[in-house]
Amino acid sequence: IFGHDGYKTLIESGNFSILETDDDFKKKDEHPCISTKYPLIFCHIPKTAGLSINKALGIAGDRRHRVLKEIQHEMNKSAYDKYTKFGIIRNPFDRLVSLYLYSKKQKLTYIPGFEDNNYSFEKWFWMYNSHIDQILGAESNYLSSYECLCDDTGKLGVDYTLRFEHLEEDWDNMFKVLNIDTPQLPKINVSNEKKHYS
Repeated sequence: IFGHDGYKTLIESGNFSILETDDDFKKKDEHPCISTKYPLIFCHIPKTAGLSINKALGIAGDRRHRVLKEIQHEMNKSAYDKYTKFGIIRNPFDRLVSLYLYSKKQKLTYIPGFEDNNYSFEKWFWMYNSHIDQILGAESNYLSSYECLCDDTGKLGVDYTLRFEHLEEDWDNMFKVLNIDTPQLPKINVSNEKKHYS
């Protein structure tokens, strides 16, 4: 998109004024999906190491997850087209287990049937209709990774798709292709719980 030299020039200058237009946000750090350090847009699929990515890229983030087409409509077109877009995909079963563990950790007792916070994964899974769209309050928790990463044409709209299971390797490879020194990924909200499927 920029070319290697273009990326280096933009990063070294720190000039992200492309975002500072009347049609877009006044400051680059006002949008919760845009890096303040690199010309990158991160589409944060729930339960895919988003907090670690946000910290590494200087993204403020917020409590609401946005699918790519939402980000597309929130941004100035020239900025959106020029920035590199990426997301992280994860085994869908692992994502669901992670969502379950989050509900227990946060003690979301307002969900019918889960008041004692001592429910099994099986009970949580089969009471899907009771908790859909309630955990984290975002329907994107239950969308497929592909749906989250599609643009307003209905096609995959990211430039890079990283794999959660090989995140450090894919993260490093993406920055090598962009000719940018790879920022370190902090480990945040790492769970040591066993798998709930085989």
